[in-house]
Amino acid sequence: MNKQPIGLISFILLIILYSKNFAQPRANYCFSFSARYGFIFPHRPSIAYLVQRHIPAFDITVSKQLNHNTWHTLYKFPYTGIGLYHANLGNPQYTGKAYAIYGFFDIPLILKNNYSFNFKYSLGIAYLTKNYHYAENYYNLVIGSPFNAYVDFGLTNSFVVKPLRISFGITYTHYSNGAITKPNLGFNIPSLSVSLGYINNYTPFKKDSLMPDKKRHFEIHLLAATGVRQNSTSDPYRYIANTISLNLEKYFSAKRMLGIGFDFFYDPSIPQRYNFSYEKPYIPYYRYGIHLSHDWVFDKFSVTFHTGRYLFDPYLLDGWIYSRVGIKYKINSFLQANILLKSHFAKADIIEFGVSYYTTKHQVFRKQNN
Repeated sequence: MNKQPIGLISFILLIILYSKNFAQPRANYCFSFSARYGFIFPHRPSIAYLVQRHIPAFDITVSKQLNHNTWHTLYKFPYTGIGLYHANLGNPQYTGKAYAIYGFFDIPLILKNNYSFNFKYSLGIAYLTKNYHYAENYYNLVIGSPFNAYVDFGLTNSFVVKPLRISFGITYTHYSNGAITKPNLGFNIPSLSVSLGYINNYTPFKKDSLMPDKKRHFEIHLLAATGVRQNSTSDPYRYIANTISLNLEKYFSAKRMLGIGFDFFYDPSIPQRYNFSYEKPYIPYYRYGIHLSHDWVFDKFSVTFHTGRYLFDPYLLDGWIYSRVGIKYKINSFLQANILLKSHFAKADIIEFGVSYYTTKHQVFRKQNN
């Protein structure tokens, strides 16, 4: 199971979510070319020996300015689109090159006339030409599979001089397979970036176009999720781990939602890590904890961040604290799709694919009254 699906699924979700937006008659498109120059951050000593040169990279993107729905005004007419990425990882023998396809949001945080200070968030799938192989590339202890998730975010300054959009800033790029295939220390690449774009049209944001922000209700979510992980290159087994979560979330605005939740984790890989024995791959093991969450909401789509603490974990191999970052999409009025990357500090634990049943406070009261 070498092909890692999280980036591809993330990219598909972005395309589905905004396919209607690209079909709007008032289409303001931007075609951009970006160049980057950075370095591999050696977050583990075992990575340092692979770092030989700085990392040059470039992107080609096409995006659309969103300027016709209520939530678009809340985000000051952001851009969303797709991109192609290429990087030389600075060590032809062991790390090779990286190629990626991704979807992204480019959101203005500050707007003044034709200047904006933006946050850009990208998700996709990356192909790395060199990865760990026990016989041919055993020095690469960072990436264990050719296909990986591509995660990228950055802060940029943008100036619009019609018909051009000129941007420069900093970015942070990460490749990982979520521990589905070991090794999986992951590459982390901070970079400086500069881009030049062509805009066929441009709609300046006006404060008086901002719609009132009225969402204040609660939501209750029951989540069931599953994922696959490998302990090490010497362990022949892949372990199926499952999660059940009960979450209470509250909208504090149409853009932000805060929550608290209880998590129950079943993970049979933990006893094998503790005992260093792989003869019995499925020994029952569970742990549980509580978390706080923050969601950045884009209509039916949202980006979520969790920080949690284990309340029960006898072996405590990963410490007390766990975190999640991921994406969620509301399929209808009661079902939501979830993709979450669970980690312990900088160490990826598992990618959780799940579905949650949810209900709002108004729906709960309506059922009680009936």
